[in-house]
Amino acid sequence: MATKNQHAILIILFCSLLVMVSSLTPTSRSLTTPSGSIQTMQSTASIGSGTFNVTLISKPTNGNTLFLTYAGSGQASNPTISSISQIGVTWAKAVSKNGSVDVEIWYGTAGANAGNTAIITVTGGSTLHVGNIADICEWANIATTNPVDKTAFNTGLSDSGDTGTTAVTSQSNELFVGAIGTTGVTDQLSGSNGYSLSHGQAETLGTPLTLAELTKISTTKETANSGTYFYPTSWTGCIAAFKSEDISPTSTATPSPTSTATPSPTSTATPSPTSTATPSPTSTNTPVPTSAPISSSTTLPKSSSPPPTPTVTSATSPLPTPTNPEFPSAILGIVTLMLVATSLLLYLKKHSWKT
Repeated sequence: MATKNQHAILIILFCSLLVMVSSLTPTSRSLTTPSGSIQTMQSTASIGSGTFNVTLISKPTNGNTLFLTYAGSGQASNPTISSISQIGVTWAKAVSKNGSVDVEIWYGTAGANAGNTAIITVTGGSTLHVGNIADICEWANIATTNPVDKTAFNTGLSDSGDTGTTAVTSQSNELFVGAIGTTGVTDQLSGSNGYSLSHGQAETLGTPLTLAELTKISTTKETANSGTYFYPTSWTGCIAAFKSEDISPTSTATPSPTSTATPSPTSTATPSPTSTATPSPTSTNTPVPTSAPISSSTTLPKSSSPPPTPTVTSATSPLPTPTNPEFPSAILGIVTLMLVATSLLLYLKKHSWKT
């Protein structure tokens, strides 16, 4: 019976020790990953000149970037975009190529209270076999000043389209946006080189027309290029690399404190006593030492190394390693438990338990 009791006590003490040690293990935490495009919408038309609209499901968030990809086809000339107007958004063209199909990529940063409808104006005067397709998608964490880094375009006649290949990007963490338009009657498939393919379905307008939107988040300095596959036909492609938002802190020069000269005390002449003929000593003013001048606007040297660039997918700083404020008390509890266990085992060894 004594042996069984000892075993039971040891099991209880061991389980208690495991529970206390587990309290020292920190809980792991993970960073969130950007989900990609926030929203996207496509619209079609069959106009050689005029306007048509693309309306997003919701208003874009202040500071986010809208990207528009466009394909236009017609005879005797392709309809091209002359302007895009939208409340709270200033649009600009990144790249375009007017080949067998006119393909264009535009971008605009959403301001406060931006509207969700973009009005696209096209010109060209086409009257036969006319078609227009436009896609708009919304992304976050894109640079709002000079975001376009590299561009390229291409055109051809084959069973696969190609956006063209840019030069190597100037920084890592960029968003690549490509567009391929075809005059084919089959869908575009399989964005190459790790790009996500949006839309690409064949539309029966005034002429058969397709538009594929291709996107990729790049985390290294590299060239931008992608392509799609379809039934052999004429095609045009283009691509643009957009810089991510710069979230590095801006250093501010701290001015040097202005020194203030401390005036020397003014000496007071002590009158001589009247009982003696000794003249009173002449006081001598001690000259004030001159302090060295200090600039009131010291300029801090600028760092020669470029600031770190955040990722498009994640602008979040690494989380600090979690700490356990109860670590000292847990250690004390373990030590106490071990002392009690040792004393109890010594007692059991010295005194045999009888049933």
